[in-house]
Amino acid sequence: MQVILVAHDFGGACLSYSMELYPSKVSKAVFIAAAMLTSGQSTLDMFSQKVCSSSHNTWILFLIFFQELLAQLIIAVLYEVWMWLS
Repeated sequence: MQVILVAHDFGGACLSYSMELYPSKVSKAVFIAAAMLTSGQSTLDMFSQKVCSSSHNTWILFLIFFQELLAQLIIAVLYEVWMWLS
């Protein structure tokens, strides 16, 4: 069984990462105003580029990193539930 993944904003980084990890499980990916990683690029690479242009680097990096961790946790839980159901 394959899934269609949809992402918005920084969720696109998680979607890109999921596509690399499980290419046979993702049939389509929809990026809606979302960040899209290039092949081999990590989410931290993308975030560090975004943060370097800001004057409040420390707080922005913390918030982005926290959001990324939360998003990856949600993806991991959803994937485990999906595997359990199939």
